Amino acid sequence: MSSMDDELTKISASNGINASTGDYFFEPETIDEIAARAARPPLDQEHIDELVEHHQSKSFAVVPWASPKNLSETGWGVIFPAGDDPTIRKIRDALSELLDHRKEQAGANKPHYYREFIGDDGYYPGITKSAFLQKYGATYSSADPENVPYYLLIVGDPETIPFSFQYQLDVQYAVGRIYFETLEEYASYARSVVMAEKGMVTRPRRLSFFGTRNNDDPSTLLSSTMLISPLAEEITKLTSGGALAAGWQVETLPYEETKKERLVRLMGGADTPALLFTASHGAAFNQGDPRQLKHQGALMCQDWPGPKEWRKKPILTDHYFAGEDVSDDANPLGMITFHFACFGAGTPRRDDFSYTSSREIAPHAFLSKLPQRLLGHPKGGALAVIGHVERAWDYSFKFDKTKRQTQTFTSTLFQIMDQHPIGAAMEFMNGRYAELSTAITEYEHSVKQGKQPDNYELAGLWMQNNDARSYVIIGDPAVKLVGSEPSAAARPTIEPVTVTGIVITPSAVTTESTPVQPTDKEEEEKIVPEAADFGLFSSLKESKEGIQNSLNELLDKTKQTLSRVLSDATSLDVLTYVSDEMETVEYENGKLKGATQLRAMTRISADGDTIVCVPRTGGRMDTELWQVHKDMVDQALTHRTEMIKTLSAALAGLVDALKVL
Repeated sequence: MSSMDDELTKISASNGINASTGDYFFEPETIDEIAARAARPPLDQEHIDELVEHHQSKSFAVVPWASPKNLSETGWGVIFPAGDDPTIRKIRDALSELLDHRKEQAGANKPHYYREFIGDDGYYPGITKSAFLQKYGATYSSADPENVPYYLLIVGDPETIPFSFQYQLDVQYAVGRIYFETLEEYASYARSVVMAEKGMVTRPRRLSFFGTRNNDDPSTLLSSTMLISPLAEEITKLTSGGALAAGWQVETLPYEETKKERLVRLMGGADTPALLFTASHGAAFNQGDPRQLKHQGALMCQDWPGPKEWRKKPILTDHYFAGEDVSDDANPLGMITFHFACFGAGTPRRDDFSYTSSREIAPHAFLSKLPQRLLGHPKGGALAVIGHVERAWDYSFKFDKTKRQTQTFTSTLFQIMDQHPIGAAMEFMNGRYAELSTAITEYEHSVKQGKQPDNYELAGLWMQNNDARSYVIIGDPAVKLVGSEPSAAARPTIEPVTVTGIVITPSAVTTESTPVQPTDKEEEEKIVPEAADFGLFSSLKESKEGIQNSLNELLDKTKQTLSRVLSDATSLDVLTYVSDEMETVEYENGKLKGATQLRAMTRISADGDTIVCVPRTGGRMDTELWQVHKDMVDQALTHRTEMIKTLSAALAGLVDALKVL
């Protein structure tokens, strides 16, 4: 979470917590620097024009004769990456319980109101939102399920199907996204949604507010006093006034109690509510930090002592709540969570608040692990998570020191509590995004007409606009809170899911390219990923045959390497040694020699079976050594996964290149 300084000359440094260093995440920037970026022509003028039309006409969202609560009137669709990758079909099969359920609902009266965009109909790298919709006769107007369904679920990581496509599509449609690393998680999520919607899940009608206020930290002070407190007060008035179903309880935790231990109880533990709203910093990490991919977007808790007391040293795992803190014994089944936190939903490859998007902040775009863990939990997952991609700013609820703007949050939460599908409830967020884009356009027009430029006004509008755009749904946008009892009731778990397997996708390969607009089957077949020349082919200019032979040879070598890696991946061994005489230690032929002691061991088989030997000193577990060992296990797992993804992507690229030749 980020904050605007009281001075009009700069944006303060309190913009997200750098968990790698203990400082704030980015250096402060001046108003003039931000205004200069905002004054440049937009990168996607077509998208801006659509937002302005959305705000002015008020005609977007679903057609007015369709009820957002009735899928047979709105339609429902799922978007997969295009192509014939067998993994995509396996994912589709793992989601079959959910897809069959939605087909029965959306296609009850008109079968074509249920759509699967898969194979040739899926998302092609680089295709624009407008080109995608035009293939099916949809235009810039209210979502008409005769062409494309209103509720759309994207299935894929944000490198394969970019966040930008989701943002653009979400202006007109109700859009969500899921992506997991195992087929089992897809199947678990599908079963969780179906169970909840068939009335097999009960949750107490309780909305819990969890907002930190860390010492000497201006951002969490603002969110606690200008977001959490007024929002809880507004929702309480609505519930007590009879605007919602009887039995809703609103609980606001005192900030002193907003510690990690309490989140354990709120996210699948004994205190799990139907709806949870959190406001805190999100942990962010430097690119290259081994914790980034697994902990980015984790929720900073009151356990963090604050920037003055805990300065210039890495944030501890005890200070934040990450995906791995949702234990196998937890049960988040049936809940919905909303996280106001930096990177709470995901991280782009490049800084969204840099105009040129030239500053890389991650090796590739990715979803945060916490929502993935909540949704794909083996005992039953949460229905959806609303979160923020990139940094979340206090512009979401205020513009200056005295005025707050919480109505958008209040309206969204009210509709979720009133059992509207979560995608429809998010239309208030989309409307604010369109309103801010319109305000920027009107500002630029007035300056052209002679108005004196105001950098403070322009910078504020631009930052608000980028912030409003980045709220997304992780989960099916058609889910809604189930009717639950006012008090805690039985909390069932889902039946065991038997589908297993890892999902290998080219997450390390960028899909940012020139927009592709296929017009027919023949043209689509010509679309291939652009090959990067790393100097491998500089001498292969003799002939097409020579190039093809070289590619075949490289393909064979890549296959052999991938096969060798996968063979080695049948088990992963991590051994931790200690020595009091380091000068005697030598490494030879894969083994340590000298005065060493093996103090910890972990072996993880490909089928998930795990053997762990925990270090013990004086009859008690050596926690410091175990933490070192655990970090090494995490690094080894991340390295192996990324290596397999990269090799798989390289293999797929070579196959495509050979097809062209």
